[in-house]
Amino acid sequence: MKSNLIKIIIINVCLTLIIILGLDFIYSNYIFKTEKNSSIYENNEQLHHKLKKNFSGISKYGYLEPFVCTNEFSFKIKCNAKTIKNYDIGIIGDSIVQAVGLRYDQTLTGILTKNTDYRIANIGTGSYSPIIYYQRLLNLLNEGLTFEHIVVFIDISDIQDEFFYYKVGHAIKNKLDDIKVYESEEREKNSNFSFKSQIKKLIFDNLKISFSTISLIKRKFFISDPFKIYKNDIPRYAWTYNKSLKNFTKDEINFGINNAKHYMKKIYQLLNSKGIKFSIAVYPLPQQLLYDVENNHQVKIWKNFCENKCYKFYDFNKILYKTMNEMSLKKFFKEYFITYDEHFNYKGNKLLANEFLKINVE
Repeated sequence: MKSNLIKIIIINVCLTLIIILGLDFIYSNYIFKTEKNSSIYENNEQLHHKLKKNFSGISKYGYLEPFVCTNEFSFKIKCNAKTIKNYDIGIIGDSIVQAVGLRYDQTLTGILTKNTDYRIANIGTGSYSPIIYYQRLLNLLNEGLTFEHIVVFIDISDIQDEFFYYKVGHAIKNKLDDIKVYESEEREKNSNFSFKSQIKKLIFDNLKISFSTISLIKRKFFISDPFKIYKNDIPRYAWTYNKSLKNFTKDEINFGINNAKHYMKKIYQLLNSKGIKFSIAVYPLPQQLLYDVENNHQVKIWKNFCENKCYKFYDFNKILYKTMNEMSLKKFFKEYFITYDEHFNYKGNKLLANEFLKINVE
């Protein structure tokens, strides 16, 4: 009797799983592929790419699907916010400032706006770097926008981006245009497409709901070792500490640094001519926190550059290293970063916002 009951339970469980997987297969192959997934990005000859104007909708980033809005100047904003042209502070940067995967209220600019009287513009866009920061700011000033203060959040990855971007007349081009790096701001994958990777892709393509559910459970309850998640040899992030990179040579790194300095100087000169305060912000990514030091190469470059130019030098390395050293690594990365990703989550942005205000009054 007991044996028959166990058999019935096993058969029912198997049938349920087959039905669930079957429905998932149908959805993944016949329904999902017909759904429209609108990108927040669009091509732009002068800037290479930009956020769409007056966008309102879901902006997918991995497993995250926040509802986001932009205004007529392509700034990420609080939905239905009144468009203004006069700002106290403009914060420009790449996807860290844009805050991919997060709603506006979870971004650095959203938190600062909510907790201060500052009128703050979020001028962040994924995969921007100094060559585009300069052109973007020039365009905005020519459109009649005003700023009391511009803060450039320069990212570790900007140095490799500066190597890839180049100008042809008034247009900005990228050597990686064919793979659209700005639409996939995810960690670089290993070039060897392993058997394990092929299996995962097969499951993801055909069983999207099941794959997403398992991934969500894994992210929520089974955080892996940070050293396994964040590799120490990804060129975009490792150039500050890894001297033996194969895909980003010393000459290429120096070219990227010099190009970044060139356009940052042009930004300083542009803002100075308009009486606008100029500041630089630096921050570590997970790779710096795990494999580098607080006073790393990135900090030294921009701290030296800032002398006699910057109104403020915002160094977020201090607060992030201090916070990391006060708890376990697994807990730290779970609390302050999007899981398995280099970008800050809401709590990470809140930490930056508090430190920003503290430095602002010093």
